[in-house]
Amino acid sequence: MTRSGILDSIHAFAEGNIGVYFLTFIAVALISSLLLLLDRLPLLRSDNELDALLSRETAFLANNIIFVGMAFAVFWGTIYPIISEAATGQRITVGPPYFNVVVGPILLGMLFLMGIAPLLPWRGASQKHFYRHLMPPITAGLGVLPILAFLGVREWGVFVALALVAFVAVGHGQEFWRAWRAERLRGQKGAIKSFLTLIEKNRRRYGGYIIHLGVIVMALGVTVSSFYLSDTDVTLFEGESFTFEGYTMEFVGLRFGRDETKEQAAAPLIVRNSQGEQIADLFPALDYYFKVPGGQRETEPAVEGFLTEDLYVVLTGLDSEEKSATFKIFVEPLIGFVWLGGLILILGSFIVVWPDPREGRILERIRSREMVTA
Repeated sequence: MTRSGILDSIHAFAEGNIGVYFLTFIAVALISSLLLLLDRLPLLRSDNELDALLSRETAFLANNIIFVGMAFAVFWGTIYPIISEAATGQRITVGPPYFNVVVGPILLGMLFLMGIAPLLPWRGASQKHFYRHLMPPITAGLGVLPILAFLGVREWGVFVALALVAFVAVGHGQEFWRAWRAERLRGQKGAIKSFLTLIEKNRRRYGGYIIHLGVIVMALGVTVSSFYLSDTDVTLFEGESFTFEGYTMEFVGLRFGRDETKEQAAAPLIVRNSQGEQIADLFPALDYYFKVPGGQRETEPAVEGFLTEDLYVVLTGLDSEEKSATFKIFVEPLIGFVWLGGLILILGSFIVVWPDPREGRILERIRSREMVTA
């Protein structure tokens, strides 16, 4: 099973002799995991029942249910072609529309719970706690809606996603602010040192908050780039220019090359901004790997990343006699936020898993007491 379907990719390793080893590994991992789960099932039973619907335990439980539901939805969409072929004799391919419709709302629910869970107390939230901790992020989320409407946003998915981004950002930001301010007043330290000390004292909690912030940065990038992606097709002759979304691209002319493994046809573009300043040189190309049995063609896109958007150009065709090339051009707003959010998530993960010397000392004292008692 691959991203593009069932054995439809160039990475379809199962068509070769190595497939049996992958299948054996998956079977062993699945059976071992189930046996461990059954063996340790008594340890997983909860000692207490949920005390209140509006509590951290309930939010964590709902989040786990959403994760399981998301995994099942993706699994079902991936194996559905096999099931449809076995049942009807006709393979029905499941594409991006299915995952957008099914997984998208699940992700929004996960984003909401990710924002609300850290703000809720254990066992149950009082009215005072609700107004103090939940009202600011709720107000921020609702306050984003008229701003988006004023800016011309009409897609409900953008409304919900960006409102949730604001909700999570303000909620986590206020938690950081309160703890940082208390740490600074308690230790009489500078702003940066107080912030680092705060994280050092509770790496799991604040590292988790940083992971959440990385997720909302990614969510912002995914939402805006998905709904506001611009694309077009254009054919240019040598020396001709084309303007799209504020970028003027001049086709320099075809360039041909060859090395030990492939032949390449490139179509360089000079990119200028709306002021006429040159800001990039792009080299989209088509490669032909002649040493592969039967030959294999591959597209080599050109990408130029900016702070707020990426310019993505694909060479889809060429005519050497006419000295022309056909391009597919994409402008993806805020796609860089997906990468930035991923880096923030990795940073938070390192903070969470980095060994804490104090925990080691506590464990040593516990072991020492157990040995003395024994």
